[in-house]
Amino acid sequence: AAALAEGRLGIAQGCRNYVWLHLGARLAAGIVIDGQVFSGHRGLSGELGECCIGERGPTLDALASGRALVERLRARASERKEYAEALDASPSGIKGLVLLASGGDLFCRELVARAGACLGIGVSYLINLMNPELIVVGGGLAGAGAHLLEALRASVADHALMPEAVHIVPSELGERAAPAGALGGRRIQRSKLRGDTR
Repeated sequence: AAALAEGRLGIAQGCRNYVWLHLGARLAAGIVIDGQVFSGHRGLSGELGECCIGERGPTLDALASGRALVERLRARASERKEYAEALDASPSGIKGLVLLASGGDLFCRELVARAGACLGIGVSYLINLMNPELIVVGGGLAGAGAHLLEALRASVADHALMPEAVHIVPSELGERAAPAGALGGRRIQRSKLRGDTR
């Protein structure tokens, strides 16, 4: 739903082939091919977080998901009061981590940058397989902005075939992507039921 919303209302308007990355507690990808979401045989496409980096892992979820980063921050919370307070800022703790990174905390910036570098490897696989026009980055971790995106882009430049052919950009819809996509999907379904082909 969020992937389609980005194509209809967000930064991917006009693109027929793109990937919407959800960087939250877990990692996932909404894959759009020729304007349609690719769901796969049993609806399990886009499980980016389950992909391993290296022959025996770990998975991308273990390396770069919001949950993994929050766990690393939580391990230091007993040493730094501001870490404990930040983790309480949202149920998942991701918002607090992002705020600390954006505010200049070196440890949190390092966490985010490492996550971006690992994500770049996984995203490079998608680029090499799909040859998309655009990679749209959304989800809670995307709030880290340039600290994440610069590391992600640098990693893609090192690992992808023709990285200059794909643009990696932040979502324009942010947290509104999923609700907007769900609403759009219901409207399309109603149109099909009415036989409206406009």
